[in-house]
Formats: sequence, structure tokens, C-alpha cells
Amino acid sequence: MTYNIDIINIFSSVGSAFVTKTSVAPLERLKVLKQAQLKYGTNKYDGIYQSLSYIRKNEGFKGYYFGNLTNIYRILPAYILKFTLNDKFKEIFKEKKTDVLNFKQLLGAGILSGLNTTIICYPFDVIRTKFSLDSHMEKRENCFLRCGYNIIKSDGLLGLYKGCSIAFISSPGYIASQFAIYQYCKDFMFKDTKYNIFLSSVLAGSFAQTLFYPGDVLKRTLMLNNNDYKGLIDCIGKIYRKHGVSGLYSGYTVNFCKMIPEVYIQFATYELLKENLNNYIK
Repeated sequence: MTYNIDIINIFSSVGSAFVTKTSVAPLERLKVLKQAQLKYGTNKYDGIYQSLSYIRKNEGFKGYYFGNLTNIYRILPAYILKFTLNDKFKEIFKEKKTDVLNFKQLLGAGILSGLNTTIICYPFDVIRTKFSLDSHMEKRENCFLRCGYNIIKSDGLLGLYKGCSIAFISSPGYIASQFAIYQYCKDFMFKDTKYNIFLSSVLAGSFAQTLFYPGDVLKRTLMLNNNDYKGLIDCIGKIYRKHGVSGLYSGYTVNFCKMIPEVYIQFATYELLKENLNNYIK
């Protein structure tokens, strides 16, 4: 029975990853490019419409989806781990099968899920970031595996964990708050409403993104660090002195526009697949 549940969770996670990331791929790439601007000192990506037009003009329609497959490679293990582990830890925290977890228990399950996911999947995020840059920033990589090999060749295995100091704070916190708020809202706040999943997912995504977004900017900047920053504190100081607080929220507007459909599609697809696969196995 446990084996069946795990298989259902894995297939539901895979389906959610493919549908979600492909749906928001243009905004996903634009977010990475806007964050990368901090390091490369360019200003080609400003407003959303102007930035998307610039990508279309210089790279064609395929530019919107450049790196999407790489992002799916990166996100697949992350989705499988975070959804499956979160469900596992929720079961562990339950005293009885019928228990509804309180917010503290949901947060604990999310933190443990997020920490394990970050440790295992961080290298894929480093490779995806390098892969998503435009040709004016760095020489473009055309192969996911070669990109990873070149990182190891130039920086060693630790190069795959560049910028991980902030990631081990922000990523588990982001996953934990998103999962915990979503489940709590779904079980209590919006339990009897028609738009239960939509309202729960958007509220969870909005809170988690606003609180932990600077960690994502710092992580991305440190991933691309070529001795520009001596560490996390130096990175924060230099971004703040040059760009102010807005520098720590570079790409936030794009990410917020991406987040609304993304979190809903992510949770709705997962819930739908999980429900249908459960019914099929029964």
C-alpha cells in the first residue's frame, strides 16, 4: 500500500513539473536574466513587455523557451522530492490516520522536505542558471551535461554548490512556508469555498515569495560569482550600495506575475493527478 502511494506521488510530481514549468517558461527565463543583470551590469531587461520583446527580437520565439528543458531536468527531482517527502513527513507527524495537522506540524514537514530537496537538487539549479544566460553575458552552453562538466572542470565539484550558503536558508524556508500555508488554508480558511485550491495556492505563493525572494536573488548572484564577492555578507552589501533594497528584489515583478499561475498549476495538477491515480488503482 505504501509502495503504491509513493508511486502515485512520484507520477503526480512529474506531471506537475512538466505542466507547470512549461506553462510559465518565458517568465521563468526572464526572471533569471533580470537577476543575472546585477552581476553583468547590463540594463537590457527592464519592464516585462520590453524584456519579452527584446528576447523575441534577438532570439526569436524559441528564446522564450531556451533552457526550459534544462529547467525541467532540474525541477523534476526537486518536485518529486519536495512533494513526496512533504507527504511522508506529514504522515510521520500525524498521531492518528485521521488527524489534521496544525500549522507548526505542517511547517516542520515542509522544512524537512525543503532541506533534503535543496541538498540533493542544488547542483541542477546552478547548471540551469548558467544555461539560461544570454550570449552577451557568457558563452552559451548547448548541452546540459556539458555545462555541468565545464563547471566542475573550472571550479571543481564545489562549483556545483556555488552560492549554497543562502540557499540552505531561503530554499527550505520557501518550500516550508508555501506548503504549510497552502495546506492550512485548504484545510481551514477556504475549506468550503469553490476556489479552495486557487485561493490557498496564491496566498501561499504570495507570502513565500515576498519573504524569501531576496534569498533567490542572492543565490543566483553568488552562483555566477567570479571573485566579485567575498561571500554572502559582501554580496548583500555591494548589491545594496549599488541598487538599494530594490536590488534584492530584482525580477520580483516578473516572478510575481509568474507565481500566480505557477503555484495554482503546480498544486492543482498535483492534486488532480494524485486523485485520479488513486481512483485508478482502487
